[in-house]
Amino acid sequence: MLHIPITLTENNSHIRKNEPVEVSIPFENGKVFDINSLCLLDDKLQIICQMKPMNYWPNGSIKWLRLAFQVSIDSNSSKTLHLSNKKLDNKCKNKISQILCEDFSEYFEIKTGSQSFRLNKYTFGVFDVQPQDCFLTNEKSIQITDITGNTFSPKITTINSMCSLDNTDLLSLPFQIEGELFNPNVRSPIQFTAKVTFYANKSYTKWQFTLHNPQAMVHHNGKWDLGNEHSCYFNAVEVIIPIGLSSTKISISPTKNDVFFETLTDDFLIFQGSSGGEHWQSNNHINHLKHNPIKLNGYRFYLNTPENPVETIARAEPIIQVGITDDTNKRIAIYIDNFWQKFPKSLEFKNQNVVLGLFSKHFSEHLELQPGEKKSDTFYIDYKSEQKPLIAFTSPIEISLNTDYLITTNTIPFLADSSSETEYNNIINDGLLSKNNFFQKREQIDEFGWRNFGDLYADHETLEIENRNDFISHYNNQYDPLYGFLRQYLLTKNNKWLELANDLADHVKNIDTYHTTKDKNEYNGGLFWHTDHYLPAETASHRTYSKHQSSNAYQDHAGGGGPGGQHCYTTGLMLHYFITDDETSKQAVLQLTKWITCVYEGSGTITDLLLAIKNKHRIDIKNIFTGKYPLDRGTGHYLIALIDAHEVTGQQSYLDDASLIIKNTIHPDDDVNSRNLSNVEECWFYTVFLQSVVRYLLTKESLNQLDNSFLYARSALLHYARWMEANEQPYLNKPEILEYPNHTWAAQDIRKANVLFLASYFTNKQQEKQSFYKKGDTIYQYVIEILSVEPTRYFTRILSILMQNHGVKSFVEEKGHSWKLNNVIFPKKNITTKKILFDTIQTVLQNTSIDNELNWLRKRILKVDNILLKLGK
Repeated sequence: MLHIPITLTENNSHIRKNEPVEVSIPFENGKVFDINSLCLLDDKLQIICQMKPMNYWPNGSIKWLRLAFQVSIDSNSSKTLHLSNKKLDNKCKNKISQILCEDFSEYFEIKTGSQSFRLNKYTFGVFDVQPQDCFLTNEKSIQITDITGNTFSPKITTINSMCSLDNTDLLSLPFQIEGELFNPNVRSPIQFTAKVTFYANKSYTKWQFTLHNPQAMVHHNGKWDLGNEHSCYFNAVEVIIPIGLSSTKISISPTKNDVFFETLTDDFLIFQGSSGGEHWQSNNHINHLKHNPIKLNGYRFYLNTPENPVETIARAEPIIQVGITDDTNKRIAIYIDNFWQKFPKSLEFKNQNVVLGLFSKHFSEHLELQPGEKKSDTFYIDYKSEQKPLIAFTSPIEISLNTDYLITTNTIPFLADSSSETEYNNIINDGLLSKNNFFQKREQIDEFGWRNFGDLYADHETLEIENRNDFISHYNNQYDPLYGFLRQYLLTKNNKWLELANDLADHVKNIDTYHTTKDKNEYNGGLFWHTDHYLPAETASHRTYSKHQSSNAYQDHAGGGGPGGQHCYTTGLMLHYFITDDETSKQAVLQLTKWITCVYEGSGTITDLLLAIKNKHRIDIKNIFTGKYPLDRGTGHYLIALIDAHEVTGQQSYLDDASLIIKNTIHPDDDVNSRNLSNVEECWFYTVFLQSVVRYLLTKESLNQLDNSFLYARSALLHYARWMEANEQPYLNKPEILEYPNHTWAAQDIRKANVLFLASYFTNKQQEKQSFYKKGDTIYQYVIEILSVEPTRYFTRILSILMQNHGVKSFVEEKGHSWKLNNVIFPKKNITTKKILFDTIQTVLQNTSIDNELNWLRKRILKVDNILLKLGK
């Protein structure tokens, strides 16, 4: 019998009544096949619940399920619901109105039970709030103004409900919308996406709006500076809501925790011009001219005239109510998420219009949307505002699942009760508790503003720098701290970890990912590296290399480039999708998988094939003659991306491709000594690849796919683990072999320990099991001992590595597996390099086209691009 506890906590001193809540629930393989067998219980009351399977196990049972329901809870209290397969009588159901939606030719009509809305299918905007029975889309309510004064409105090309409209328990209804910016006289390349969500028995709506510049960068020797020829510039991005009331009162709460005060003024303005932090004028905010445009410390609140501010406070989180204050049918409330964090923002009331400045026209600088970049904002509008408006979003109920239950489902990589790893946990907890915690790191370089917020400060790059606060370096999710944050959230139930994760996920998906299909295939859709080592970001924003950086700054300094296969992290995005049901995180996993596949497998053009033949001696790419992949972290990331893509889609082909990569990278009979793994600077990342093999094995094990591919990978892993057990030691035992012998190397040693721990899990030889575990534990204890007293252990890179590799020791001890499978001998492949090359050429010729060849050339050779442009192609 299923009886899964779901804990809800209210700790903001507000009584909640029928408040919308959503949560994702994983299930063990084979446990649940039919959502109709499940119900959500509050003691002896069955709660109406909207259920949506997110993905399935291969046998058709549900793997992850999304629940949407409404709950009532007293202030500063907790309650536990249970998801059960023991249904109660229908008389025991709670009474709540569900959403009704009708699909008409010109619009969708959504009836929530509290309000009716008509969502236009062709022009996008928020709803007109003038009193009426059914609010209508106002086609002029969203306006984007470029730097020449042209105004654009969003025009819809596709709109789809993200839930079945036939669902009898429809409590949350999101619509996914895509389109372009429209002006009858001027064309814009900018595209937009939006998500609008309605809630049963509620008058409020959630709006997520994203602008996207889909063009490719004009490359200048691999530099990615602001001010690119294909950047697009805007003076304002505004949401305009006409009130249309002859008598208007305004209630304002400057921050979400403040008491509301009322004013009868005709006009007001709240403008956030900077973060309001100690380093609000940080060089982090320089524009393409290396000029810092920020002039205002914090925000200003003006009544009637911008010359006379009522007050100046550092950080605004305003909620406003506009209308006749004693009539909820004629009062709206508005809240913009991350108002001060994603400055410049504004909220304004002027000429009977409320204006949401998602990029405020009152800022002294324009918005530069770089090629391949996105800008995303979330805001909420309540069309019949209650006394305490929008609290469901400003201070949501916290929700958590039992850790022991999550562990039993076998759906989250390496999840285990790690409470016994006290010293390891203490180091990771520095991320929240030390004076240099992740929130404080933001303050050090003012990692705020619409482009910066969510990223992490790469403070490890300042180790040899005297004036650290003047050194701007961005981290771009290296070693997947997004996964680390989410893992800690699941284990500790501390919502601060989830806050960090949501902020970082937003940044990775919008800024750090190159959203274009018009550049080189090995760049399109890829993830940018972190800011160049040991050099300030300058005007490169988060795009790695800047024209202002020094040349030949250190050994092997590239000095230019773009997204690279050595930097691809998808597991955090995969887990973020399952925890939050954010579809953009799922799409990010698939986009990055497509990109890194192209990096290693090529684009399928003849010209790409010729280039691969020319680069046959490069050790960091797939060898076109042998079909072999490099034994490095890039191949490991490729492997992990395929596994994560399988997780979010359930498609077996991803796992099959992963098995081929393993077979063409390592073999159970390899001469390991010949692979030069002791050359640390060149080969340390072989451990990353072996970790990806372990993830593959655990995935196959959870699916009961103990086939030949599984046995091959297991045998190869154990073969390399035997070499590690005999030869590996901590890196810093021989600092002379390292170019920069710092404590990041001590953190990286945890990978060796984890490979050995997991080899002990997979071997069926008792003596080998003990020797692997003992050697792994020796290295593990070394890492903890060294880093527990290391002053720089709070560095972002060290914490990211430790979070990414946390809990494996506990996982192995908890599983205690003893394999019964016999060892298998696998013969070496006997395919000649000529045969491999012939097969590759044959495949390319079968799929080639002139257009693809020309497209490949124009993205690499400017003269070809110019000729084709003159020919009108």
